[in-house]
Amino acid sequence: MIPSSTGSATRLRDIETFLQAFFGSGNDADDYPGATESFKRVVRLDDGTPIVLPRFVASSQEATMYVIADNPELAPHVPDLINAFAGPTYCKTAELVPVNLDPADPVEAAILEHYGSVADTYVITAGTNPRHRRNLRNALQRMQSTVSRRPRRHWQLDKPLGRLLGEFDAALAAGGEATSAHILAQIVAKGGLTASNLAHLRIKRLDRLGRSSELLALPELPGVLLQDPPVRVREAVLNAVHQTVLAELLDLGNITAAWENLRDLEPVLPLPVHDPPTLYGGQAAAVLLVAAIGRRDHDVLATAIATRGSWPDEELPGVLWSHIQGILDASTPPSPASHEKRAGVTPTIPDDQQLAGWVDFLTAVVRLDARVPKVISDGRWYSWPPLEQEDARVRDLLVTLKDHEWLEVWQVVSVIIDAVGDDGVAPDSSAELIGAALTLDRLSRSDLLSLYALTEIFLRSAPNRSRYVDLLDGLRASATQWAGVQTSDIVLDFADRLVVAACPDSGARTDAAIALLEPLHRNQRRLASEDTALVRQLCDELAVPLEWLDTAEDDTEFSLSDVPPLSVLLYSLDEAVLARSADQLHRQSANIKVVTSHAKVGTDSLKQKARNADVIVVATRCAKHAATGFIAENASSNARTEYADGSGSASLLRAAVKGIRGYLE
Repeated sequence: MIPSSTGSATRLRDIETFLQAFFGSGNDADDYPGATESFKRVVRLDDGTPIVLPRFVASSQEATMYVIADNPELAPHVPDLINAFAGPTYCKTAELVPVNLDPADPVEAAILEHYGSVADTYVITAGTNPRHRRNLRNALQRMQSTVSRRPRRHWQLDKPLGRLLGEFDAALAAGGEATSAHILAQIVAKGGLTASNLAHLRIKRLDRLGRSSELLALPELPGVLLQDPPVRVREAVLNAVHQTVLAELLDLGNITAAWENLRDLEPVLPLPVHDPPTLYGGQAAAVLLVAAIGRRDHDVLATAIATRGSWPDEELPGVLWSHIQGILDASTPPSPASHEKRAGVTPTIPDDQQLAGWVDFLTAVVRLDARVPKVISDGRWYSWPPLEQEDARVRDLLVTLKDHEWLEVWQVVSVIIDAVGDDGVAPDSSAELIGAALTLDRLSRSDLLSLYALTEIFLRSAPNRSRYVDLLDGLRASATQWAGVQTSDIVLDFADRLVVAACPDSGARTDAAIALLEPLHRNQRRLASEDTALVRQLCDELAVPLEWLDTAEDDTEFSLSDVPPLSVLLYSLDEAVLARSADQLHRQSANIKVVTSHAKVGTDSLKQKARNADVIVVATRCAKHAATGFIAENASSNARTEYADGSGSASLLRAAVKGIRGYLE
């Protein structure tokens, strides 16, 4: 259909109105037309090429570039395009996940007015150095020029929706905060999920990050709860309620005030308060038990006492149990029949309909069994024996799989990573999964995060020399396909893990480290200063004979050594990672006070650390929601919180530097 001249004229007027607003109040970039005119020309073409527009504030000399992806077919590729053309070479900071535009900012309000909230917008800066700004502008201009010459055909996502969903879950399980956000944006752009299912993904992600207040503020949350969402989604909401409404009062032992707060919750949410508490972990169960106390539901309380061993002691406060026991002691025991009915006990599914454990589960996965999604969404595997008890049997199954069956198993790798946890071991299963991932070239960023998590699980088991060498030979052989500046944080995480893990063969370790670090050495001028400092230390520790420049020639914008005194809290359950990251921050700046925590629940010590920290950095894979949510609720309003996109030392260090830079801006 050919657009009418009237429609075309209206479109051009709208574009000119947008450009006037964008380059109006709050943006002095139009004082330099030579730097803006070519970017305006692309906006006027309106051919689907990503929009790039500069912003400059003369009073502060602050310069940023806005990249707007308004073409739904191209939108999922824009972060990769930015990385390919600009990347760390020209960007000092790059939010490669869409930003939330501020409608109170006249420049960002212009974007919202013209493109709406559907278009993804990325904000990139090269700092205050004029040459860096020019290089960034030129790189993004080349990106536009290349994309504008693309063949006029539909750009379809290479990955089907099922794989994207698997990568999203894997990124969450492996602690990839930014990666999970990027994949979620691709899922939204691809379409195919209902609004409720998209909300489920957002809820799961916010729960993993411990951002309880943000989760409860989701406008779609009441509607989601009314539609009987999966157990793990309900648990995420209950976790958030516990952290924001009940936690402090339960710590004080004020049970009455706790249930009154729950009764008066604002906004009113249709919480699943009649679910059996045994479906959930400690925080969610505490919400349900407080609700049962408030309505004096003796049957539920009696069941809770009878199943008290279902929760670790630290997850439910002793004062709650004492209060429940007091209520029961003062009441008449319920009849067995009413006890089962009112407690909401779910009827047992016949054994022939259940997946009984890990071997059954993975067998069902490769057979595309319809029961698998329900097991995953409801977290039924939590009730199975630990994976490490079935490790050898799982390995015996995995070695029989064909390639297409392996692809199905890799889709559920997040479940395996979560099941092993931060301190479990499953050397046989993890070794087979690592070998399959490398053989099948499953090497997207999400895949690499999963690969690192599995490698950590394998090395945690202290393998013998033969198995250790086999693993490192596989990593060394594959490194040429994925090790580089764009993945430098993951590469350094792998190298750092080689340092902290037991080493039965130093030669194999050095060879693997060389394969990992040599690609970074070839491009060392593109590394950030904090990465260079860490890689130099790793080379010393791993006996890697690579010489590194003292400082990158272009790295004049930001240095940890120049920061004023401030306090940084690092949180992870991996104590080795905490120690390594804290040591690096101390090495690079005497002004940074670093405190660490590996607490599994909120404590007085963690509360003080969170309240006193200027910057908080969390590794979400090696974390407990009871602690991450506690940190978020107790952080100072002025504190800057960052989440590591991974679970190793380099990922934690990079997030710390990003947080420090953001705090000082």
